[in-house]
Amino acid sequence: ALWTNKANWGNNYGVDYWSFNSSNIGTDDGLLVNVDTEISQKASGPYRMKLNAGTQEKPLCFSGSGGFVFRNYSSNGRIYVGDEAAAYVSINGPYFCAYDGVYIAEGDYDATVVLENGLLTSETHIFIGRHSGRTGTLTVNGGEVRTGFNGDTREAGWNRTIFVGGNDSSNPGTGILNVNGGIVQSKEIYLGGTTGISGTLNIDGGE
Repeated sequence: ALWTNKANWGNNYGVDYWSFNSSNIGTDDGLLVNVDTEISQKASGPYRMKLNAGTQEKPLCFSGSGGFVFRNYSSNGRIYVGDEAAAYVSINGPYFCAYDGVYIAEGDYDATVVLENGLLTSETHIFIGRHSGRTGTLTVNGGEVRTGFNGDTREAGWNRTIFVGGNDSSNPGTGILNVNGGIVQSKEIYLGGTTGISGTLNIDGGE
């Protein structure tokens, strides 16, 4: 299936979210979403994205030269993958920019993001696997993953960090970061940053 019409994209939470889930993309095959322009959201429209669909055999795929920018702070401006259902997302071209975090396997489900080409970035942090008993996987085959919206990773403190496996010992997750190509850039990368958390980094190329 191929969707290019923004009006068809599921907005299941009023003005809060753009949502892609199994009910609004169907289950017969995977879904290719073509993005040829920038979709920039502030408080006046949906300012978060939820990606809760796709399997390895039938992925939720994004292509094109445009992208998404979610600009709000304070728990807004976020991208969630697999917070309400298992998800497998492939990105080949577009950019996904979140001002307040990217969360892969944030809820009760496993989730995978594969970056073939394009950009996945957060002004603050990226969490890969942040829920007890669940696994989040980020595989970078090309393109760029970075924290610091403008590529500025000099700021000290908690922000501008990639957490592989989360950061909460009371809710330990499993995170896997595979780097086969492309660029991964962050001020800090924590692998299993605290007790009970499992974080794995596999490098077979890239920078």
